[in-house]
Amino acid sequence: MPAFFLISGYCSNFRKDPKTFLKSLLKSLVLPLFALSLVNDTMYALMVTHQDISTTLLKTIKSGGTLWFIQALVIAKVICYSIQKVTDALIIMLIATFVLLIAGVALNQFNLGSNPFYYQHGLVASFFVALGLFLKENQSIYEKALKYCLYSYPLLALINFWRSPNITASLSVSLKTIPLFLILSVCGTLFLIVICKKIKKCSFLEFWGQNSLVVYALHFAPLVYFFKLFYAWIQPISILSFVGALLLLLTTEYMLCCLLMKLFQYKPFKWLLGRY
Repeated sequence: MPAFFLISGYCSNFRKDPKTFLKSLLKSLVLPLFALSLVNDTMYALMVTHQDISTTLLKTIKSGGTLWFIQALVIAKVICYSIQKVTDALIIMLIATFVLLIAGVALNQFNLGSNPFYYQHGLVASFFVALGLFLKENQSIYEKALKYCLYSYPLLALINFWRSPNITASLSVSLKTIPLFLILSVCGTLFLIVICKKIKKCSFLEFWGQNSLVVYALHFAPLVYFFKLFYAWIQPISILSFVGALLLLLTTEYMLCCLLMKLFQYKPFKWLLGRY
């Protein structure tokens, strides 16, 4: 997930007037947040929990959406935009967002209050958005970072595979693991970018990348549903039956994700993603 925030920062443009920035934010993030949350929670109620749909959707609306990574990105972008309106010095933005990252981790670690709209995640994410923007504006540093991460990340990931701090819907980073979290997150993101550069052009991966928000938001409920369905159907008791069930699950999930991505290319569904 740090890669999602860092790359979002790299692709962001904060040199806008407040009205244009707010309009862009509402169209590209806030609208998809509510629309995809409603679709996702409806799917989850139908496929997994079997709860009353109207009650589920009412909770979704009251909570401001249920897709934590979009909520965190909204907060992170507002923070970075606000800082840049005060100063154009990106190093100051990095320092300020690093302080906010520490604050977000501390609030979560010591359970200091609730976490509405995943604002604690937003504080953490703001540093990665700022770092992405910093790397875009400093290409020499960016290219050197890409060069060295190619050698460092595989070893770091192997050493820390089972105990890596990370940011998901639950934040598993503590104050003492912040350095490890940052090293793995930044090196891992740059390592991913290096791999993408080596692959060069691939229309299949481009399609998935352009529609990644749909996959992020809507894949989980079908995955749980199909897992329960295939487990009850195949009842894997051997390695062979387990592998067969796993392949069937992944194939079905892949086909459904492709169908959803294709569906959101057309009206009125693409309007839900702010594409109009």
